Amino acid sequence: MKEPEESEEKASVFGVSAQYQSQFARINGWSAGLMAELDYSRSDASFPENGRVSVLGGHHFLLGRFDFGQTAGFYLIRGHETQAPWFQYYTLDFEVTSMLGVGVGLKAHGKVAEYLGVRINATY
Repeated sequence: MKEPEESEEKASVFGVSAQYQSQFARINGWSAGLMAELDYSRSDASFPENGRVSVLGGHHFLLGRFDFGQTAGFYLIRGHETQAPWFQYYTLDFEVTSMLGVGVGLKAHGKVAEYLGVRINATY
């Protein structure tokens, strides 16, 4: 859920991402991938204006069943203008089973948080 600047109401942001992640040290890993989002915070926007597609790259601290990720993303497609052409995405995930995880993620542009979201992860 996201609270648009010009409104008191909450708006939904739906996203899906695909990432490759590899461990390179005992508690460190790296990732690369793509993320697509539909942002319904602009009431006047139609489908092309709500969509965003980004390329991601980041670092992960792998602490047992927990994964703390620090990812940077660059917009390939921005349906509407954002504060910056890049963003940070911080995640904290918990591995429930070997193929399923849950977590939270915070997306920010510079020092300004855009939204805090719930994540469901499938691992293959």
